[in-house]
Amino acid sequence: MKGFRERASVEEALAVLERRVAHLDAESVSVTAAAGRVAAADIAAAVDVPHFARAAMDGYALAGESTFGASSYAPVEVRVVGSSMPGRAFTGPGARGEAGSIAAGAP
Repeated sequence: MKGFRERASVEEALAVLERRVAHLDAESVSVTAAAGRVAAADIAAAVDVPHFARAAMDGYALAGESTFGASSYAPVEVRVVGSSMPGRAFTGPGARGEAGSIAAGAP
């Protein structure tokens, strides 16, 4: 196998697709009938749920400057001074070298 006989640029390939693919008209369906379909337009919620930025996974929060100079050969130690759990925010860490543990779903 020696490759392709001819090559096309990305722009040329996209132009071929545009000529050969037909766009479907949008239709309204109930939410229960929408599974497996593609939205014809962006959907935005009227309110944020939850109403605060939340952690997507367990971890730790600390001021970025607490890590200045850190590397795999020169790790930096920080002291965990509190935690944030779902429904209960933690107001720290405040000082350099301090961290707070954060549970998934916590603010």
